[in-house]
Amino acid sequence: IYNIYFGIISDRLIVSPSLSRFLYGLNRIQMAPPRLWGLVGVVVLVVCPAVTLHRLHLFHWELSASHAESSHLERSSCAPSVTVNSTLKPSTINPLPSSLNCPMCPKCQAPVDSTHQAGRLEDASSASAMDLGSLHKGAQRPLVMLTFGNAAVWPMLQNWAANVKRAGLGGSMLIGALDNGLASKCRAAGLPVEQLDGSKAGMTDGAYLTKSDADLRKYKLMASLKIGFALDLLKRQTQNVLISDSDTAWLRDPRAFFEEGPFSQADVLVSTDCIDTVADELCHASYCGCVHVAFNTGIVFLRHSRATIKFVEAWKAKVLEDLELTIRDQAAFNIVLREGMEPKRVVPGYDNYPRQVLYAYNGQIKMGILPLLFFQNGHTYFTQKLHERRNIVPYVVHATYQYGDGALFPFGKRQRMREAGLWLMDPPEYYNGNFLAISWAGATRPEFRVTLDIDSRIVTRQHLEEDRYRRITVRNALAIASLLNRTLIMPRMLCYVDHMWKEMRAGRFAGAYGMSLPFDCPMDYLFELPRFFENAHPFLNFREPAFLNRLPVHLERSRQYVHIVPRNEQANDLSKFPLYVIRNDKSVSAVTAKAGMKAAEVVSALSRFNHVRVLELSSAATAFCGFDSLTKNKEFDNIMKHPLRKKWEFKYMETGQEGQPNYKYWVSYDKFEWMNGFDDVPELTSSHKLHECQQ
Repeated sequence: IYNIYFGIISDRLIVSPSLSRFLYGLNRIQMAPPRLWGLVGVVVLVVCPAVTLHRLHLFHWELSASHAESSHLERSSCAPSVTVNSTLKPSTINPLPSSLNCPMCPKCQAPVDSTHQAGRLEDASSASAMDLGSLHKGAQRPLVMLTFGNAAVWPMLQNWAANVKRAGLGGSMLIGALDNGLASKCRAAGLPVEQLDGSKAGMTDGAYLTKSDADLRKYKLMASLKIGFALDLLKRQTQNVLISDSDTAWLRDPRAFFEEGPFSQADVLVSTDCIDTVADELCHASYCGCVHVAFNTGIVFLRHSRATIKFVEAWKAKVLEDLELTIRDQAAFNIVLREGMEPKRVVPGYDNYPRQVLYAYNGQIKMGILPLLFFQNGHTYFTQKLHERRNIVPYVVHATYQYGDGALFPFGKRQRMREAGLWLMDPPEYYNGNFLAISWAGATRPEFRVTLDIDSRIVTRQHLEEDRYRRITVRNALAIASLLNRTLIMPRMLCYVDHMWKEMRAGRFAGAYGMSLPFDCPMDYLFELPRFFENAHPFLNFREPAFLNRLPVHLERSRQYVHIVPRNEQANDLSKFPLYVIRNDKSVSAVTAKAGMKAAEVVSALSRFNHVRVLELSSAATAFCGFDSLTKNKEFDNIMKHPLRKKWEFKYMETGQEGQPNYKYWVSYDKFEWMNGFDDVPELTSSHKLHECQQ
């Protein structure tokens, strides 16, 4: 039969040579052994019908759901007297403000109001007169860009708003104020704000929350306020809501992205804490986009739909009902969303797209995971430099995975953004005064690349050697800057291992094996960053390393370079040091100064350049050997002791055991090897005797 079929279609109907060759190959299957024919029979008779029926079932489910949704919306828009909660009396109905730009029902010519009966949520006291519709007249798609905070994080909120405006989304933003102080600041700055009743969460004006048990309870109540406010917006408006934390920096407008391909069908889109950039881009029958990793509610897109509203109600209820203090907005979101999640079941019709939308919350909502490439967390952006490796501009950066926040302010988040050029709130005074810099070549030891086949214990030792050099460099540079009345531009900082609470291999953590080592290290990896800001000594004033690459014109035009040469260098040997160096395609004059200087020598050799705005030293590790008295040395040591200290534990997957698997799930916990953190910076009084230092 197959021969006859093949002969007929190949002789009479098929004109494509490639297809004829394909059919000829199929014809040769008749020579296959019986077992193969049995396997083919099972596939044809069992698997194919099962898959077909499953697809038909999904199609029927989708068709029924969409029909029910459209029918419900039609009924709700034309029958405003029907209430969802039948226990509400007519007098309790809270209609929408007439100023809202609601769509009109084509049959009854009345504004669509599917949630007029629900009233305002008890824990999201919003200004009912706010006309959100007027905020979005220029938007291509209706969207509310929503964030929250209180007066304690006002600088972060200002920066969030500045980045949102720069991304072209200024007309869509709205700030939920948790205290009177923030509401007043927003109104004074012309930022759209609605005030929530933060007193119910124990929020007082300017209070910055910590990780104490008392503040954890406040976090929990504050989370319910935030979720309740988003729910309120979804109920009283036919607009989508995009929630983002104030420690995000928006670089592009994402609205078109949310309507692309399968994401256009999603009720909920959420960012991820995943750091595995390779796994995040995988999507096949059993796995799609780091679905196993925690979702991060710092960026959540909520599409206006009945399914979304029902999910957000369950999300809020989980926060309030769970007695565990750590079950706040993010943990509750993950718990509720993953109820009945089917990672292998995707919305049909988008098989050719690299990203899929999954069914979650017991199949009641469609959710998508925002790709790391465009919605980056703190590790992929600041550490892995994914945007540089792929040469793209992400939509947003979320300052997670950092270690420098203090008891008064999120210093680590602000510093990360400053170093990346995402902090837009520094005033012109930030560039006032004179500055001291260290050349990039002299700021680090000779660099070598870390391959994937190197042992983490070896590369950690290299990392510690680099750190010893760096701490002496920073200590000496701060001392010289204080003597010359200059502000230090922190030197370049290299890390040879990554920093996280997990085990590493080849200096990298699981999922981040594609990152390059060494990398330019954030300050919060290396120093106790809050010590530089909280009641800090003037000696500790500094600018970020990238400041040197972003000098304003008036600073760029006033530079001087100083070669730090060995103390025993003869005068006739100084000619080998160039008289000029090139900085930003311009010549900068250069002079020499002896290494091993004490305070008086520093002032004598370098104070003649007080008129120069940026003084750059070739290196600092050997430039300074102490102040002019032991008392001053001791005072300076006490100032430097805590800021330049950092606890960092290094834990390895490599065990050194022959044939022993190197993954943590196969190696017992006690088999891991450790190497404990950095040494304290050497003290001038103990480690730097003048003669030894100058030698």
